[in-house]
Amino acid sequence: MERKRPEHVPGLAELHERFRRIALRVGLVGLILVGAAFFVSVITGGVNAESYMEAGVYAVILSAIALSAHRDYKTRLVLNVGLTFLFLAYWAFTYTEFRMGDIAVDTLLYPIFIPVFIAIGLDYRLQFSLAPLHGVMIWLVTPLYIEVVPFGAETLLQQQILTATMACFCALLIVLLALVQISRQKTDERLVAVIIEKNRLATTDPLTGLLNRRAFLEALDRSAGQYPDLTLAFIDLNGFKPLNDQFGHAAGDAVLKAIAARLEHHDAVISAARPGGDEFAAIIDPGLSTAETDKAIAAIHASLIHDVSWQDRLIHVGVSLGYATTSGTDSDTQACLSRADTAMRRVKAAGGGFGRYTAATDAEGISTSRLAVSFPPALAAGQIRPALQPIADARFREIVCHELLARWTSSSGGRQPTPREFIPVAENLGLMNELLWNTLDQALKHWPSDTRAVSVNISPGQLQTRNFVPKLRRIIDRHGFAPGDLTLEITENVALRNVSANAEALEQARRAGMKIALDDFGTGYSSLSLLSRLPLDMIKIDQSLVHAASRDGASTQTAILRGALRLSHELGLISCVEGVSSEEMALQMKVFGADQIQGFWVGRPTLVTPRPAKVKLAS
Repeated sequence: MERKRPEHVPGLAELHERFRRIALRVGLVGLILVGAAFFVSVITGGVNAESYMEAGVYAVILSAIALSAHRDYKTRLVLNVGLTFLFLAYWAFTYTEFRMGDIAVDTLLYPIFIPVFIAIGLDYRLQFSLAPLHGVMIWLVTPLYIEVVPFGAETLLQQQILTATMACFCALLIVLLALVQISRQKTDERLVAVIIEKNRLATTDPLTGLLNRRAFLEALDRSAGQYPDLTLAFIDLNGFKPLNDQFGHAAGDAVLKAIAARLEHHDAVISAARPGGDEFAAIIDPGLSTAETDKAIAAIHASLIHDVSWQDRLIHVGVSLGYATTSGTDSDTQACLSRADTAMRRVKAAGGGFGRYTAATDAEGISTSRLAVSFPPALAAGQIRPALQPIADARFREIVCHELLARWTSSSGGRQPTPREFIPVAENLGLMNELLWNTLDQALKHWPSDTRAVSVNISPGQLQTRNFVPKLRRIIDRHGFAPGDLTLEITENVALRNVSANAEALEQARRAGMKIALDDFGTGYSSLSLLSRLPLDMIKIDQSLVHAASRDGASTQTAILRGALRLSHELGLISCVEGVSSEEMALQMKVFGADQIQGFWVGRPTLVTPRPAKVKLAS
């Protein structure tokens, strides 16, 4: 990888900019002072040929420093070299003046302090080098000064003591500057180290050392600007969670590190990242042809699936790899990464391996990806609206409850996603709670019926959410609904995923006064065990069983349906059959002993619309 200059490393730009500004000020202020001093000399009549030469030399050196800082070209080097030459030039001109006898009472003050001011901007190594020279030059010019200005030194011994004292003092001034510069430089080095480490932690995955997601996207944008076509690979490990469960997280970490090392050091990979979990991404060498890229992908996949050695055992690693090609525009790189991810998911669903994205094969996956992008703004914009489907008493056919559903609506027209399409997307995005809060709040706010009872569908992820039940209570309380007016429906298959945790969460809801229904009863494998382990008030029998029983009154499905209805009564549970689509079927469910019925014959889902405000007529 190309090594960046320190001033170009992210996070160090401010330090470099600070030094550049200092160098620019040194050059500009120095030019102003030289110009002012020359102007004063002109006014006082002290200008000669040497004055022009001296001012010209100073102006050239200071201009070079200012120009270098302004253009940000080797600023540190030019500043150190320029100030060193300025230091030497000053002493050359000053010593010449002293030798020529151009001395006044205040003449010695300038060579004592001006070189010190010049040395302030130097590196400490140069300061240490110039300190003895400064002391020697003071030692040389002081006797010349004393010859003109006695300065209280009458004897030769007094003159020598004064000269030595002045030389040591002036050399010590620059040595002290060097010590201060050392301390400041060490502080800067520590700051630089902190910034570099902070940048490393911000841009790399701490476990594998690969780029993290943010840094990879930045690298992707840079590469897209350099190459007309890019091939991106998205990689996922198969069975990584069972591996962690079987061998422990230490083994999982070892596998991730091994995969990262293989990916990073493959010749065809120019940049690799671990966006998170057991997922990896890579930019493939853009210099390869399409055929060469396909071969490189096959080679990468072959290198990744080698067993990983860990604690004297070999761990098998399964890998799914999807890849896609982009034209290099910024928008296309993001779409290409999504296409590579889609191809990977298709490959993974087929059992693993590798595959290139093709529109014909992966169109459905892309549609899901687009839903994942468009769903959050649609939810925020209120395009996901509540719909209510009635539930009726099987004997008297009166509406006793409404089930809350969600519908995607938009004024743009065209086909809108169905709940079967966007509900899984909402669950994957972790937005099921927001979906429930929004639709429930809207439905209760504009409740269209005198029957104040509502049923909502929930998932295990929602059940385990902190403060889920209190949040439900706050919403129904705000609209004047009692806890007993709310029924939580959890599907049979979902409830089986973690029965103990689900039972605990449902019990909390039940203690709060809410009712619990087991939805889609008859489609799972452990229905009877669920009836005994979950705190239930109702079972909703799946429409597939209801339709099968309706087609053949003497079928096995009919016997199962009638048995389920009898079982619910014996357990003291309310029974509700779904999918009732005709009056004949409604009568049949009543004969079978169902308590409640739901389906298109009872009523189709209807969007909840705001009720018009009441207008008070003037008397």
